Amino acid sequence: MSTLKICHIIPDGDIPTIRPFAPSIVIQSIIKYMNDCEHYFVVKKENENVYEKRQNIEIFRVEENKFLKKLDKKLNTTFDPLYRKSVNIIRKYKCDVVLAHQREFNVNKLRKMLGYDIPIISYNHGIGKFKKNIGIPNKYIAVSEYSKSLMIQEGYPANKIEVIYNGIDKNFIFKQFDEIKFKERLNINTNDIVVSFIGRKVKEKGYYKFLQLAQILLKKYDNISFLSVGPIMYNEDYILELEQKLLKHPKFYNFNSIQHNEIYKFFRISDIFIMLTEYEQHSIAAVEAMGYKNIVIASNLSSFPEMIESSKNGFLIDDIENLDNILQLLDKIIINFDDYKKLGYNAQRTVLNKFLWEHSANRLLKIINEILKEKNV
Repeated sequence: MSTLKICHIIPDGDIPTIRPFAPSIVIQSIIKYMNDCEHYFVVKKENENVYEKRQNIEIFRVEENKFLKKLDKKLNTTFDPLYRKSVNIIRKYKCDVVLAHQREFNVNKLRKMLGYDIPIISYNHGIGKFKKNIGIPNKYIAVSEYSKSLMIQEGYPANKIEVIYNGIDKNFIFKQFDEIKFKERLNINTNDIVVSFIGRKVKEKGYYKFLQLAQILLKKYDNISFLSVGPIMYNEDYILELEQKLLKHPKFYNFNSIQHNEIYKFFRISDIFIMLTEYEQHSIAAVEAMGYKNIVIASNLSSFPEMIESSKNGFLIDDIENLDNILQLLDKIIINFDDYKKLGYNAQRTVLNKFLWEHSANRLLKIINEILKEKNV
């Protein structure tokens, strides 16, 4: 059997990602388990080199031209250098299939520029209105059953949508790592229960609620520390003001810029993970927290019920505006922490059974092979 050649197109991000950009994080994690394939990436240039080769991966970076990109979208022209580069790569390397990692990828344009009907999969990390005029790929990928249901509501053809969950790298779960030493390096008391927020620091992700909980609980308990990790992406003065107050507390630890391959260290020292988000497709951060045996406290919405069975492997919160109820729950966990540790172990078991990147890779390969088989019938 010949080697499967895949052209990946990421119009709005680079590989490897230098920022927390979900489409790049997901596919660079999945292809680690697709070593029998050849991967050709056409991406927006954010890293230094225009071209890079890594084992079975070749990366072609294209400088973004915002004017041509806008013109292309408005008039459906073919000036966008990223589309042009994609066509050249597909032809040169005789790619079998295209994976477009963008919500609104213009399927018709690429096929017209190519001159033939190449199989295309649209990996949707966000959901917008269905636009039939840009063409329908062979398959859409949704990142959860919840996301799939939203896509169907927006008019996407249900028979074209497959689900591939976001996951975690099993190697990081079992990687040898000294949590005690890392805590000491950060000046965190090694016996403290660590409550964390790891992700983009925006109100919609529940960051302000995390800060409110920290303000109350740090006054109440001397055996806890709060850990805030992720890029600053807020501009609301009231969030900044509360964060600045907490930064004066010796047990509030804040890290704004961490490489993605270093994030696992912070999950490993965390015990309780807070994600009182207002909206989510399928949270990579929550999956990672569960994989590292955190007790996850999350909003009872979007895809969280697909991951968490409340009181068994975490907790789902129906009313995220009711901080009193959340505080009562945290009181119980902190006071009886040893009794609640089993939820973290159950969470890790859930991840190992259902949410590993190797599962995602196997599912993606199955979908690609089914498309190619159908095409060749």
